[in-house]
Amino acid sequence: MTVLFGYELAKKLDALGLRVFACLTSEGEAKLTKECSQELKTFKLDVAETSDVQKALEVVKSGLPSQGLWAVVNNAGIAYPRTN
Repeated sequence: MTVLFGYELAKKLDALGLRVFACLTSEGEAKLTKECSQELKTFKLDVAETSDVQKALEVVKSGLPSQGLWAVVNNAGIAYPRTN
C-alpha cells in the first residue's frame, strides 16, 4: 500500500472546506480534481522552471480568500508501509 501524504492531505483539507492549492504531477492533478470540490486549485510546479513558478504564483494570488494565506505545506513524500 502506497501512502501519498500531500495528496491525502489536500483531499482532507478540501473536505473540511479549506481553500487548497495543490501542485502535483499531471496524473495526480487529474485524479484530485475529480475527487475534490471545485474550490481546490491544482497546478504543475517544477521549481527549476521559471514559467511554472510564475504560473503557480498567479494561481495562488488569484485564488486567495479575503483572509489571506493560512498555511503552506511542503511535501514530496511517499510512504511504503512495511507489511511483515
